Amino acid sequence: MTKIAILSVTDKTGIAEFAAALSSRGYRILSTGGTAKVLRGASVDVENISDYTGQDEILGGRVKTLHPKIHGGLLGDTSDDGHLAEMIAHGIAPIEVLAVNLYPFEETVRAGASREQEIENIDIGGPAMIRAAAKNAANVFVITDPNDYNRTLQAIDDNNSEFRISLQAKAFAHTAFYDALIAERLSANRLEMATVTVGWRNAKLLRYGENPHQAAALCKSPFATGGIPNAKQVWGKEISYNNVLDADAAWELANDLTGENRSPVVIIKHGNPCGAAWLPDASNSFRAALSSDPISAFGGIIALPGNLNKSHAEAITQKGTFFEVIVCGDIEADALAVFKDRSGWGQNVRILEAGTRSSDGFLSIRTLRGGALVQEADTTDPAGWSVVTDD
Repeated sequence: MTKIAILSVTDKTGIAEFAAALSSRGYRILSTGGTAKVLRGASVDVENISDYTGQDEILGGRVKTLHPKIHGGLLGDTSDDGHLAEMIAHGIAPIEVLAVNLYPFEETVRAGASREQEIENIDIGGPAMIRAAAKNAANVFVITDPNDYNRTLQAIDDNNSEFRISLQAKAFAHTAFYDALIAERLSANRLEMATVTVGWRNAKLLRYGENPHQAAALCKSPFATGGIPNAKQVWGKEISYNNVLDADAAWELANDLTGENRSPVVIIKHGNPCGAAWLPDASNSFRAALSSDPISAFGGIIALPGNLNKSHAEAITQKGTFFEVIVCGDIEADALAVFKDRSGWGQNVRILEAGTRSSDGFLSIRTLRGGALVQEADTTDPAGWSVVTDD
């Protein structure tokens, strides 16, 4: 029986090479428009899915893979005699490889497209095929990540059935993430929904979590443009879990304190505020914040919204100080040089450029054993704050 592979991808990275390798292993390649064009351009023998099913694409391309020959081929359990008999009776061949990644909904939203364009970039056929193949992972290799192409070929050569199963959870995570982003985008108030879905991308594995025995990762919200997860590290060793927590707390508070004729600086260590000041010049704000509790501030995290210049850097690197992380909007080259040259701790400080804090709302989530507390982020305008004491 001819082996069949379906390749239909938005991310074309490596797809031509993967298809050629499958073809050399005796696979019949089925594909859709854009992917088929790429494969033909690479001289890979490919068949349009519409020719295979005998059904033209309809409804402007909304329906092209939703067909019994496709889903029967993906869902048929070839170890089940009953399935095999039905598949033969209906002219359905088993599909052994599915490589699919989805319409670029996330990229469409980030590009500022209209709601109509966003809706058209909600993939239907792709998730349906992925879920079908993942359910039948004992019989189908389901690939949603181009980084898995070579490992899939090796598993085919080695007849490694365990690798099929390792792809299964990844496939369901892929569609769950995709649907979570759609729900987030379309929901007016996520807290009023019966379920709260979260779509985060695993951006970076960290050395460990709060303690060395805990695994940890830094995740990003795809639609967010600011915040510590999106900051650019321009200097220093790898940032840690505890660094991220303190940097986020300091950055959020410092940005709450910005305003006319204010250049705030906030120092936080191990979740505890050590000092905060908002004088017209950031160098003086740093000195005032440090004077609040200079002992606790040692080894802490500094947040300074806006530009960090040489004068600020010289104030921060004064004798007797040390800080784990400096978070700023952006840093000037001569200011960065001050930190690099600082004898004693310049090589250890991490410096993050976090840009400008966006005004986008987000959900604040505190996980609990067995659940979570979820609330809207605090976006109170600090212009309404007042100083009640001068002491």
